[in-house]
Amino acid sequence: MTGQNDRLGGLVEKVAIWLIGALVSVSCYLYIGTQDRINEIDTKVTFLYQDKVSKTDLREEINRLHAQIHHQNESNKSDIIARIDMLTRFLVKENTK
Repeated sequence: MTGQNDRLGGLVEKVAIWLIGALVSVSCYLYIGTQDRINEIDTKVTFLYQDKVSKTDLREEINRLHAQIHHQNESNKSDIIARIDMLTRFLVKENTK
């Protein structure tokens, strides 16, 4: 019986390690995407400063870009939380067997 528990524990550990690795990979991918988006925004802001746009137009553009980033970050957070919940449910289910 102990041999089966050891094998089951090893399997759960391998699955957990794989899922954590996948979660880290997704997080890194999202982080890189966010960094690219920040660079794009910096380019737009620099262009707006050079174009001598009125302060109101610049403020509106910055607020719009901040709203987009905030929405993207909220989506990323909810995706990561959903994946953690899935992993937790899977591990609890495996441990109750």
